[in-house]
Amino acid sequence: MEGFLSEWNAGNVGNPQGAHFVIHQHDHPIAGTHYDLRLQINETSSASWAIMYGLPGDPNSARLNRNATETRIHCLWNHLIETASSSTGSLLIWDTGTYTVLLRKSKYSPSSDPSSPPSSPDPSPEATPQALLHAAFQKRKIRIRLHGSRLPDPYVLNLRLTKSEDAAGRAKSGRAPRTRRRRQGKGAPQPQNETSDEGESEDERSEDVPLAVDTAVQAEKLSAMEREIRELEDEQVRLTNAYPGASNTIGSVHQRRWYVSLDRPACGFVEKRTKGRSTWELDNHVESYDIGANGDKSTGRLSYPFYVRGAEYERSVVTGRRGVDILKDEGVNDFVQRKGWKPVLN
Repeated sequence: MEGFLSEWNAGNVGNPQGAHFVIHQHDHPIAGTHYDLRLQINETSSASWAIMYGLPGDPNSARLNRNATETRIHCLWNHLIETASSSTGSLLIWDTGTYTVLLRKSKYSPSSDPSSPPSSPDPSPEATPQALLHAAFQKRKIRIRLHGSRLPDPYVLNLRLTKSEDAAGRAKSGRAPRTRRRRQGKGAPQPQNETSDEGESEDERSEDVPLAVDTAVQAEKLSAMEREIRELEDEQVRLTNAYPGASNTIGSVHQRRWYVSLDRPACGFVEKRTKGRSTWELDNHVESYDIGANGDKSTGRLSYPFYVRGAEYERSVVTGRRGVDILKDEGVNDFVQRKGWKPVLN
């Protein structure tokens, strides 16, 4: 663990080239079980999305799109935290590694050979992973490959934010989108944003992670000075959408609802039609570390399809502990789990 920490610090903290990601499993007493995807955006901070049912792993799932709710900007050191308390529940590292931002394919570009490797990021030497992520975030469409220890390889996601969800999120937070006026000749066509509202369903709209309220903090008996300091800190967090020590350099807006889906072709799948029915199967010509139906038990790497089964089943990729083990190690014996969470197995 010590070697892991020193290597992590050297490669990410204070590094403008750092491209670290973490997926935390958070079993919260009020918000319930959910999975936080965090991506490094600068030398000290990471953007965060809460995904109720975890990352998708079945290319033929009936629920291909999942809600990913934008949360606060976190400090980068938070990526390494595994902890527990009665008021916040248990937090474990489900997977961790580095990310690569990939170019998005235009719907007008010719189709590529499915046996060719996934698209590479912008070859410009000045385009750092953080800069590529920032640019994709501003366009509200992020195509990202996660190089983890548990996820299959390759594993590529599409994150998208529709215009309507962007507007709704900004209205709730009181932040208007920044736009630039451009002079255009008469009759000049207005640029169209490629993001659409297609693919949304009632199932997706019911997946939002409830907003957590720390009841223990509310019940604390604070002095007048301590209460004033805390209120000022909370107000600053609301204004910047960043926790103390973190910097919101990407323009993140709290509680905006994005959609996340598996990029099936980039993950090595090809579409096959049988009797009018479409299925996605792994292309044997695509190089990957996939090693069978149950993954590699010796390394813990998953293979397709995989399913995130929740706090009672999932273990930390770093320590091997489950949520209940972390609660025990932290001396927590009065945690009350929120009921009703069920894994997506179809």
